[in-house]
Amino acid sequence: MIMKENSDEDWKPQNKNEITEGVETPKSIEGTPVQQIDTTTTTTMMMATRAFEINEKVMAKASFDSCLHPATVIEVQQRTLRRVMTQTQTQTQTQNTVGECDGQPLATTIATTRTTNRTTDSTSTVSNTISKYYIHYEKFDKRLDEWVDAENVYEFIEGVQFDQQAQTNQINSTNEFNRTGDTTNGSTGDRKLTRTMKRRYNEIHNVDGVSVEDLPKIDQLAEKAHEEKTKMKNIRCVRFGKFEMDAWYYSPYPEIYGQCDTLHVCPFCLKYMRKEKTMVKHKKECSMKHPPGKMIYEHKRLESSEPTICFWEIDGKNFKTYCQNLCLVAKLFLDHKTLYYDVEPFNFYVMTECAVGEHNHIPVGYFSKEKESAEEYNLACILTIPSHQRRGYGSFLIAMSYELSKREGKFGTPERPLSDLGRVSYRSYWSKRILEVMRGHKNMNGLTVRDLSLKTMFRESDVTSALQSLNLLKYWKGQHIVSATPKIVETHLLSFSKTTATNRSKSLRFNSELVKWNPPEETMNGKKK
Repeated sequence: MIMKENSDEDWKPQNKNEITEGVETPKSIEGTPVQQIDTTTTTTMMMATRAFEINEKVMAKASFDSCLHPATVIEVQQRTLRRVMTQTQTQTQTQNTVGECDGQPLATTIATTRTTNRTTDSTSTVSNTISKYYIHYEKFDKRLDEWVDAENVYEFIEGVQFDQQAQTNQINSTNEFNRTGDTTNGSTGDRKLTRTMKRRYNEIHNVDGVSVEDLPKIDQLAEKAHEEKTKMKNIRCVRFGKFEMDAWYYSPYPEIYGQCDTLHVCPFCLKYMRKEKTMVKHKKECSMKHPPGKMIYEHKRLESSEPTICFWEIDGKNFKTYCQNLCLVAKLFLDHKTLYYDVEPFNFYVMTECAVGEHNHIPVGYFSKEKESAEEYNLACILTIPSHQRRGYGSFLIAMSYELSKREGKFGTPERPLSDLGRVSYRSYWSKRILEVMRGHKNMNGLTVRDLSLKTMFRESDVTSALQSLNLLKYWKGQHIVSATPKIVETHLLSFSKTTATNRSKSLRFNSELVKWNPPEETMNGKKK
């Protein structure tokens, strides 16, 4: 009797000697030297095969830099394996054959052996094995959360610092120690960040974010409920026109749409579909070539053959479905956006690109604004589509929001909290605009925060924040005083011009004279005329 073992999957033995990441010599903690751990020993400890539980702290290999980072398990994905034990039976059949030999009948018995594989007795065992972990990396924004294969998730070892610059799966640990710095006398060589790494760090870190524990009680409950509901992305990527982008955050699309690999969104009407063939059919039927509503801005750049920039004002009450679909798309790239379906109290200002010689307007960003804001915010949500970021469109959107509030006779400020990228964009816009105002002023040291606020229509708190980031503000005798010289101002402006030069749309600059918009009479200065 022959026993065979059949499995639903081919099992491959794990090579426990394979080193997937280098381990750096640990730094001292609070002045106490940490004992150096041998690389091979540490790797063996990390490679210990065990299942990790939800909310457990681990070390995970990130896809964005192929390095190990401290992380937390958010969810696990299991696969079910079934082992079936089958029993093979051998059967023998006897066949009687009658023949003749020399005219005499001859009875011959021929034994024929036939082997048949019949399962006469079988047993099956079912086992659940974790194949992937959904990981949140500590000190990184939630948009970098991802599913990580189980073999790239290791046990967290307290007090051990892992090298963050390893770029290959297999490295020589000794050379790695030499490269990152000598650890003699308990000190570790400091690694210098390049400009690209610093920019990437600022973009993906939420460094100055407010902790949940610092919020009021009612806000803490709301924040925790939001985090629980949106802790995992429900859509992997979205195809928006000719661009395919990875989703950053959870968006409340119907559950059935979160089960598809790619979500297809029409760039004109913003309707969403699960299948590409459905989108192809929809393109033939969709008659929209631009967002609904009224065009309030048109910026043609024929001299540079670059796309025309337009703004469209859309009333959430009149175009409810379009605005709801816009919010769903935006939520894929905004974490704290809570506006999904109640769009009637808002106006939406969609920024589009239109190629020279064409009539199709493709959305590249937008901002929303309450029709009546008790706090007089000039902006509720703002987004530049990831496929069109780093082109200066964020500043363009902010400039439009301030132009509208200026025509209303109000000091503008965005609604809080700002996203990490939104905070960077606003800080950059405030700083550059204030420096431009200061450049034209003869006596800079005579300027006050109030003066700059009146000239820019920024709130005084935002002016103060920008000046502090530029180190141009001093506190003297109970008040803030601007402390700057023409040379310092020009140096700062030069750094901004270099940043602008890296943008692909170098000739893009907001022109307030092209805005064709007047505030409703009942909102002028917050009073009825």
